[in-house]
Amino acid sequence: MTNLAILIPTHRLDLNSNEKKTLNKLTENYNKEHIYFILPEKIKNTQKTFHINCSYFDDYYFSSHRNYNKLLLSKEFFERFLNYKKILIYQLDCYLIKNFDYLDMFSEYDFVGSPHINKKKKNFNGILNGGLSLRSVKPSLEVLNSSSIYLSYITILSLIRYFRSLNRLKHFMTFIFKICNLFLKKLFNKKSEAKFNAIFLEIFPNYFNEDIFWSLFSVMYKKNFNVIDPKVAVKFGFDKDPEELFILNNKKLPFGCHNCWSEENNKFWKKYF
Repeated sequence: MTNLAILIPTHRLDLNSNEKKTLNKLTENYNKEHIYFILPEKIKNTQKTFHINCSYFDDYYFSSHRNYNKLLLSKEFFERFLNYKKILIYQLDCYLIKNFDYLDMFSEYDFVGSPHINKKKKNFNGILNGGLSLRSVKPSLEVLNSSSIYLSYITILSLIRYFRSLNRLKHFMTFIFKICNLFLKKLFNKKSEAKFNAIFLEIFPNYFNEDIFWSLFSVMYKKNFNVIDPKVAVKFGFDKDPEELFILNNKKLPFGCHNCWSEENNKFWKKYF
């Protein structure tokens, strides 16, 4: 795939042995000119030993997982890479399995990640993990700049499928209540502008991971934003439950994997690398 930047988000550069394996596998297979560490400003003056481009963002985004989610839902993040058509998020617990030509089969999609499954029912729940994910830059910015909301039958079904469990539903209703409350306050406060879309994006990372937004809600902001079907995404990557995903993918390995160094997942992956 051409015009692709590889982005490696991390808050530090003192990598452990597994993280170095992750990085080395990538740099052996892709031009370093288009690989970037995504780093906090506070380590800007730290000596760099990997000879890889560095792109710095406010320390705030690296202070917690919640704030990292805000970075991946910010216009600033995507604007930084407007000279590329696509970006591949490649966290340091990922591993590359296939070569980059393999990504051509996913070029039509705007968000591609490793699908999550319901282990009991052996089916996909609609969420695509963002730890290893392929994203279109301009369409993602169009989502974040949108002032419209589009609701389709398919979108509503997807939301119901994911939020139908009692705990998820309670959490979602708390989130919606918070948004409506802020929207009404701004609506009746003439000094501030009430924009539902902006409030939704502002509050979302306080309740959910950014990949849940891109998996389920992005199409509400841009109706032709092309999120990959999980049945196709299984060819792209495995995250949790690699054994089950391997079976669902006709016992074939994907482009890459995420969360491969965890004790649970490494029982599967140590057979391959």
